[in-house]
Amino acid sequence: MIRIIIEKNNFYEMANYSSNDTGLLMNIFLSIGNSISHGPRIKVQNNYSNRVQPNNFFTIKISRIDDNYITIGNIGEIKQKDINKIYDYIKINKKIILDFWDGNINSVNKLSELLQKV
Repeated sequence: MIRIIIEKNNFYEMANYSSNDTGLLMNIFLSIGNSISHGPRIKVQNNYSNRVQPNNFFTIKISRIDDNYITIGNIGEIKQKDINKIYDYIKINKKIILDFWDGNINSVNKLSELLQKV
């Protein structure tokens, strides 16, 4: 699925994935980095609802250099063990997430085929 997100008057598309797609207990959002003024990241819904709630999320910044992640924003209901599981998801899919961010994967269908569940 594609959602249009408005952030600080910038419009960009994000692919959203549910627990059925990722193995995580919450929805996540991935975007292409074109014309965005920050580095690679994913958005994570800050509750365990099955309903996509794009206004209720926090950010995890992804380092290109190592497997250190920076969590920004209110994690809401999300437990630390589930944050760690998100980090595991990023780690096993890091190359794919970065390729999508860099525009090397230009199809959400292709992205979905490549991403692995945790």
